[in-house]
Amino acid sequence: MCLVSFLELTENEVMFYSVESVLGQFLDVDHLLSLCIKIPKNDNMKTAESKITKVIHLKHTLELVSTLLEAIKFSESELLVAYATILQDNRLRQMHEKISLVLHDDTQYEKCSLNMKTQRCFAVRSGMNEIYWT
Repeated sequence: MCLVSFLELTENEVMFYSVESVLGQFLDVDHLLSLCIKIPKNDNMKTAESKITKVIHLKHTLELVSTLLEAIKFSESELLVAYATILQDNRLRQMHEKISLVLHDDTQYEKCSLNMKTQRCFAVRSGMNEIYWT
């Protein structure tokens, strides 16, 4: 199954470079998931900043899902078709919609720490209650 997917990617140059481009933009998803399930022991300013950063990272990852889906949508290999099916899960879209209720649309992940700090400062929409962050 993996070999068939590999062959398809090597034969379809457009798909290969599209997938390569999208995967290069993904953050460490395993690390992101582990951060999302950890419950902080105490709430303070550092914890709040960390929560906002996690949500910005999650937003960035969820926005890349549709791009990755477009890249492998017309694949014929069984493995890539299975991945495309998983990426079409409605829960991913719902998570992105809920994040969009809390964060501004132009909030994005930045590699530079100073730019990321600025994104954190202006990420949350005005009038948002702390209940969204618990």
